[in-house]
Amino acid sequence: MNRRSWIAELAAVLAAWMVWPRRLLLGAEEQASLEDRLKSGLKCRRQDEFNFVAIVAQRVRTGKIPEALVLQTMQWSLKKNPKFPFFYFQFAVKKQADALGVSL
Repeated sequence: MNRRSWIAELAAVLAAWMVWPRRLLLGAEEQASLEDRLKSGLKCRRQDEFNFVAIVAQRVRTGKIPEALVLQTMQWSLKKNPKFPFFYFQFAVKKQADALGVSL
């Protein structure tokens, strides 16, 4: 190995170490909460939309509604109307919650 290739490899390792996020190296990965994912994914704009998402997230935390059901409904509503998915989500989650016997 000559000096030029050794210096190039050292520079590449140092650059990767400086660019790589520290939290990934330490294993402290963070994921957004369900409420935050719903707010951004459903493109909530008004206060009543934020309130509805908070209620749904609270029902998921208490175990009354399965998280997988909520995430699947969010994906379905995004496919139905990518610009305004909240209204489809709200309708579908209310129907599913009624079927489970949960009030929203």
